[in-house]
Amino acid sequence: EMLEVALGPDHPQVALGLNNLAVLRSRLGEYDAAVRLYQRALGIDEAVYGPDHPQVATDVNNLATLFFHCGQWQLSKQLYERAVRIRAGSLGPEHPKTAAARTNLATVEEQLRLRDADADADADADSAPAGGPD
Repeated sequence: EMLEVALGPDHPQVALGLNNLAVLRSRLGEYDAAVRLYQRALGIDEAVYGPDHPQVATDVNNLATLFFHCGQWQLSKQLYERAVRIRAGSLGPEHPKTAAARTNLATVEEQLRLRDADADADADADSAPAGGPD
């Protein structure tokens, strides 16, 4: 709040402070509060820098990571895809931060594949005939 008073509510330093506070809230298990803080920081940075700036990609990546850890993998995937697009476009496809975003995306895609495979196995088990051999 002190930063907001000193710099105004839409200053990039306020967004950075909100991001840091979101990390703390997340580590404390206060996920709803962390989401709100990350979203607010993202809104500030999008307004200040535009939607395709590397800082916006960092904000999007942070939010995606939180959703990943909360098991909201589809939403996490969508956000990681956005982070990859922004970083590839603004930093280049070979930049280390672009590679890190691609790794995050691959991790959530693998988690979704595992979930889908488990669901398919459960469905197969449910449709198997009951009883043993004749």
